[in-house]
Amino acid sequence: MQIKHIITFVMMLFLIGCSTVTTQLVDPMGRELPTPHYKVNPVGYPLYITFYYTANEHIYDVDSTLILVPKFLEMGKKHDIFAEKYKSITLTIEVNNPKEIEYTLYQQITATLKSPTARMDLGGSLNKSNMRYRQYVYQLPYAERVREVDHSITLKIDDVDVFMFGNFTYTLIH
Repeated sequence: MQIKHIITFVMMLFLIGCSTVTTQLVDPMGRELPTPHYKVNPVGYPLYITFYYTANEHIYDVDSTLILVPKFLEMGKKHDIFAEKYKSITLTIEVNNPKEIEYTLYQQITATLKSPTARMDLGGSLNKSNMRYRQYVYQLPYAERVREVDHSITLKIDDVDVFMFGNFTYTLIH
């Protein structure tokens, strides 16, 4: 009976100790990946894409240096962004392209303005590249007159839509 109590006690210590450990995702280069982040590998193409959305809080250090404190945002979920706290919304995309295939990124933005009937449809070609590695950081609409934004990115190779990702929606609360 004594051994059962000791084993139970050890198991409880183990479970309590493991439950307080936070998970950190690290890529092969040793960088910590934000959570949530998304990885895409279009079928039939040797492209590896990692992307994530952030709402950035701006904090100034003692020497007046701007420090961005990111809040990582989930895709497929509508976010309420408070303009007083978060000063910008960004999308970061990293493309690993070992075979140096030429690709183009297109974005589609639909912004609903504060006026109930006003909308802006923006978009078009963002970047074209064939480099082995490329990182993009895009600033998404964040103006006083904007109320809601829907955002997505399309990857094209040889003018063929290969993959669409993003489907990200946020509402600005001023």
